[in-house]
Amino acid sequence: MESGPLWWAICAFVFLLQAVLVFRHEPFVDEWQALQIAVQSPDMAILLENLTYEGHPPLWHLFLRAIAVLAGPYLALPVAALVLGFATQYLILFRSPFPRHLRLLIALSEFVLFEFNTVSRSYTLGVMLVFLAVALWDRRRLFWIAIVLLPLTDFLFGVISVFIVWFRWRERDIWWPGAAAWVVAGVFAAWTVLPAPDVVPVYRPSDHDITGLIVWMARVSAVMLPYQVGDHGPQWDMPLPVAASMILWLPFIAICFVQTRGRFEDRVAIFAFLGLLLVFFVALYALMNRHVMLVGILLIVLQWRAVKQGHDLHLLFRAWLWIIAAMGLVTAGIALSRPFDTAPQAARKIRQLGLSEAHWAVYPAQHGQGISAMTGIRFEKIGRDCMQDVIRWDRRMEFDDTGELSAWLVQRSAKQGTFYFLGSSALPPSSVIRELARVPAGYDGKRYFLYRIGDGEREFADRLPACLPEMRALTDRPAI
Repeated sequence: MESGPLWWAICAFVFLLQAVLVFRHEPFVDEWQALQIAVQSPDMAILLENLTYEGHPPLWHLFLRAIAVLAGPYLALPVAALVLGFATQYLILFRSPFPRHLRLLIALSEFVLFEFNTVSRSYTLGVMLVFLAVALWDRRRLFWIAIVLLPLTDFLFGVISVFIVWFRWRERDIWWPGAAAWVVAGVFAAWTVLPAPDVVPVYRPSDHDITGLIVWMARVSAVMLPYQVGDHGPQWDMPLPVAASMILWLPFIAICFVQTRGRFEDRVAIFAFLGLLLVFFVALYALMNRHVMLVGILLIVLQWRAVKQGHDLHLLFRAWLWIIAAMGLVTAGIALSRPFDTAPQAARKIRQLGLSEAHWAVYPAQHGQGISAMTGIRFEKIGRDCMQDVIRWDRRMEFDDTGELSAWLVQRSAKQGTFYFLGSSALPPSSVIRELARVPAGYDGKRYFLYRIGDGEREFADRLPACLPEMRALTDRPAI
């Protein structure tokens, strides 16, 4: 039955939908940043230096760099997502031990179909490796390839690898050469993310109060019901409405509890991971939906292993799979009906205005990154007197509100002459600040506002240096 025409047709639909989503997707700032670091770093030493401002190990960047050599820089992100997404879907649909209808629900879930297989980030690679590890569980040596690579993908995947290795130790099935390689990979990954002395984190530090707990509850609720919605409709990475955010984390915790009943290791793993996320929210900084959704992947992986051991799936877990699959199809519909990010429209507007060679400033610092990647336009990094395309998270100016930002822009134009500004929020109009265009937000919620700053009598005269002069152009294919 599994090889029957209906099942093959269903699987073909899943792969086709995944491919359409990948090639329909417009990258957002995090995706561009990884690609630009991977491609524009002239050598490995500078690539590793750049990662000390990112907090991410190098495996994803090396993977993108290799694809860019073969397919070109602008195909690297979709090709990476397609290759890894297809691999993940294959493992779920053809290698997992679940009944066929549950395999389909997992494949169509919001986490798998969109969050990790369409948006092209290191998590795309990490999720595939987690599923590969559990699929290779009975291959005593081959299994360790996935485990060794997990810490090199991201810190949270390194944590998941610790749980998996602990499971193997409990089963008395450790292959020591693989375990040694895993330790070496973990130490190397930790070394690559040691922060530079002048790094300034992009995330706002925690207030060390109950706010962190409340935000954690909201993010975990989005794992129970992964429908991301803002003030004006569906918006990626936003929590559910307040009432749902304060309630739906409870049924997810209940699912984790009942589905791990009688399995000590699984219960420790899922609740330790939830607890670690809570520590991040309360003591360090708030994570995004995409980070917390990894707990959903971990829960599925734990059940994969449990089913192979002969355990049953609880009704609540099955119901949750229906929910996340329904939300996956809803999210696919949203992604196919509107752009994810509207930076291409903003770039097109700049070209239409004939301002590609003009002096541009940007705030927030990362808001023009997609435009830079697509057009080569560099933006002044406010407060640093240099021009950027790749973002380095070091010292930069911050403004409390648009009034404070506007005052700085007006002062800058009075001193240096007329220039142009790209922002994420509308500025209060004045005789010096003239709005040229605004581009509505895509699914990621980012709007683009284009302004002329100055009276137009004299243009911005200074030619500011590049913030990172050693970086090359994105259009140059890297050499491995």
